[in-house]
Amino acid sequence: MKKYTVQKEIGDAGEYLVGFQIVNTYGWIFRTSNVDIGVDGEIEIIEDGISTSEFIKVQVKSEKKISKSISKSIEKRDLLYWKSLPVPIIILLVDLNSKQIYFKDVNDIQLEANSKNSQTIHFNKENRFLKKNKNKLKGIVTNFYNIKENLTPDHEMTQIFSERSYYRPYTDIINECHSYLEKIMIHDGYTNENEKLFTKARSLILALKIFKDRGEFFGEIGKKIIEKIFELDAKLSHIRRETGVAHNGSFG
Repeated sequence: MKKYTVQKEIGDAGEYLVGFQIVNTYGWIFRTSNVDIGVDGEIEIIEDGISTSEFIKVQVKSEKKISKSISKSIEKRDLLYWKSLPVPIIILLVDLNSKQIYFKDVNDIQLEANSKNSQTIHFNKENRFLKKNKNKLKGIVTNFYNIKENLTPDHEMTQIFSERSYYRPYTDIINECHSYLEKIMIHDGYTNENEKLFTKARSLILALKIFKDRGEFFGEIGKKIIEKIFELDAKLSHIRRETGVAHNGSFG
């Protein structure tokens, strides 16, 4: 016989409350995900009874009662997954006792530069499901796409890679970059596949350089990482010349 656990009960109650509050407070639509692989549902924004075709993905975290800090520990791998999504996403913290629902824009979260697998996310008590916060929630969608429009593919990928690097050994990043470069050598001349590989390799090099600029590598390790950056940079430039692909920008 299957057991309905307390944790499952709390989770379901939180999602049902979110759905009710979204419809009751804003007149928007809330859909739960049939298959949960890191996103619990989505909000569809409605204006004057008509869909605006704007969506916000949501991840729901529920507690029976929040007695002290309005915060929640979240795994970094989940944060990275949400940050990589091509749509805006918010984390909702539900207090079942007070029926309050707090929201946090994932784009406003800065990953902590340490080796821990999770970090504590703090919620502003003013950012909760209230009628006055309707435009604030809509603004999350607008801000998300404004940021995306101003990012080149290189910059976007560099942002993701640099965040992932917080808990990835830099040697893994270097090895991944080398694997891209080795694949490029298989192809003759310019190909779409080459360009994709160039972009990934270039983004990784930029991510490594960000760490160098932050001064996060010291002593002999620091020297080795800087040498490796220039080695990869030179190798990439050489391959671009050999394959006839124009070099866009500088790693200097």
